[in-house]
Amino acid sequence: DVTPGADPPALSDDYESAFYVRVTARDGLGIIKAIGEAAEKRGVSINAVLQNPIKDPDDIAFVITTDTVKCAAVQAFADDVAALPFAKGPPVVLAILD
Repeated sequence: DVTPGADPPALSDDYESAFYVRVTARDGLGIIKAIGEAAEKRGVSINAVLQNPIKDPDDIAFVITTDTVKCAAVQAFADDVAALPFAKGPPVVLAILD
């Protein structure tokens, strides 16, 4: 409800959504395990993982989609993933809008 002269409603950047998280990494043992542990630590439920066949073990990419979660939780998860030894940089995080 917008009333002329009234204060606009507060906006929050900690909205809930499903998210797309793209990770680039160097191949190695235990990557999916470490990703799962980081997700569990932040309360992020993984909906799906997609990884195409590896052509260059020094440059792999895979996508994680999440169930509905707060933006702050998925951002903390992405920060944790970026700090893992196999990560080549911060993941790309995008909200999935229905």
